[in-house]
Amino acid sequence: MSKMKTGALAALMMGSTALTATADIDRAGNNLNVLFEDGNYLELSFGFVNPDVPGVLLGGPVPLSQSATSYTVKTFGYKQQINDQLSFALISDEPYGASIQYVDAPIAPGMAEVNSHALTAVARYDMGNGFSFHGGIRGEKLQGQIISTPGLLTAEGDYEIGGVIGASYDARTSPCGSR
Repeated sequence: MSKMKTGALAALMMGSTALTATADIDRAGNNLNVLFEDGNYLELSFGFVNPDVPGVLLGGPVPLSQSATSYTVKTFGYKQQINDQLSFALISDEPYGASIQYVDAPIAPGMAEVNSHALTAVARYDMGNGFSFHGGIRGEKLQGQIISTPGLLTAEGDYEIGGVIGASYDARTSPCGSR
């Protein structure tokens, strides 16, 4: 990844799943970094997380088994530099998720498994003076299952469509540059 220092002036994410971030299940955020790389750029990423989070019941002497379970995160990003001012990127990622289970909870065992997938197509116009603007379309799908004392909750959605719009300022390319 480049060492470009880009200050965001404004970013607005619109979409039906945008509020999911407040549920504290953000795994990868809404990453547009590939759009700011130099030239044509391809990025592939695979992550495996195997947390160790044992618990205790209400801080007492009753231990609980591992509560967080392992999961994977996959991302893909491709940027095509069309000319000096215009570029286009395709991004596929899994921005939200949760993998929790309480197998030996003394009162009621439970679990939560939430997964997501997002596809983003975004264009960037560089004005040549440090300022650039970007915008595009984003489709996102969220599915999950939660088992708790009251019962089972299963949710599966189709892709919902939203938009991405923003502006940035790069001090490296500014006439007043910081370097």
